[in-house]
Amino acid sequence: LEHVEHQEGIEHVEVVDVEKLTYDDFFLNYMVKNVPVVIRGVTENWKCRQEWVDANGQPNLPFLREKFGNGQAFVHRKDTQTGQDQVEWCRFDAFLDHWEIDEKDPWYWKDWHFVAEFSEYGAYQCPVYFQDDWLNHYYDVTRRHSTARSERMETSDYRFVYMGKKGTKTNLHTDVAKSYSWSANVCGQKKWLLLPPPYAGFLRDRYGQGTASTFDEDPTLFPNIESAWNKALQVYQEAGDIIFVPSGWYHSVENTKDTISINHNWFNAVNLHWIASHVNLEETQAERAIEDCRELTSPEEFQQLVQQNVYANIGINKPMLAHLVELAVHVQSSCSMGREYSATETEELTAWHRFIHAALQKANGVPGCFAPSVM
Repeated sequence: LEHVEHQEGIEHVEVVDVEKLTYDDFFLNYMVKNVPVVIRGVTENWKCRQEWVDANGQPNLPFLREKFGNGQAFVHRKDTQTGQDQVEWCRFDAFLDHWEIDEKDPWYWKDWHFVAEFSEYGAYQCPVYFQDDWLNHYYDVTRRHSTARSERMETSDYRFVYMGKKGTKTNLHTDVAKSYSWSANVCGQKKWLLLPPPYAGFLRDRYGQGTASTFDEDPTLFPNIESAWNKALQVYQEAGDIIFVPSGWYHSVENTKDTISINHNWFNAVNLHWIASHVNLEETQAERAIEDCRELTSPEEFQQLVQQNVYANIGINKPMLAHLVELAVHVQSSCSMGREYSATETEELTAWHRFIHAALQKANGVPGCFAPSVM
């Protein structure tokens, strides 16, 4: 794995027509190499492209209000007095009310678990490039088999809808737990700035503690911010485009037109080492943060506290990751039951399991968590 990732020396984000991009091409040239790509023409037949957008290419507000006005998610806005970012839980119809009456203070509708809330609507089909998704499969299985259902359980996944007016933005960040993400513009336009992982250190402040939130930070506090800017890649995503954002790439996103987008976070065997390494790092930091509690608890209780903190910080911890990987392997094993495989297919399945094992080994210590029950 360490020999296939290649992010240095990339000068631009490629834009590829869906008709010219096979799954194998995507897998080898973008997913395995961990480099971004914009795919054009994937969303033409999506229901949301036909019903959520009016004849002028703008959000179809009457339709959205009638069909989904009772939906709920977080809205991000600026405090009118302090100018600080505020995050509030909000109904979708209240967000649309504000959209229609206030031009000076745009709100940004984020992280709406639309598929979970409106599962029967069928807004879109996940493109074939992104269907090997262990993360959302885990949540789907957990939700189906849970006996203690709750509102949080019903909306637990990493499939989101975003909606924001021109000028709304998200500052520099990497995606949750270093996962992949893909984002499709239902309408509008986004400007992306992406920084390859080898240059992430340029975003650190002079003390090595904080990370820049934009490329416009004070250079006296962020001495390498100009170097980061020089390595950043810029690309505009048009209506109907999908962008693939690889693991560990810092990126900022600005809506340069009124925009609705669909976004998934996901991972699989290819980037599992990114997630496992991040979980390991968070575990180490959590242990340090509550070290004073170690003498007051049993080893089992201390580890339970550690894992609770890790989950609270990044939405995943080591036991959950172990269970998630077991489910992924179980799916592959289930597909193989009841049929005979050719020598070539058997070799491919063996290689697949070795690929997972290599990913875990690269994560520096995580294999011990998985090996007895998975490999």
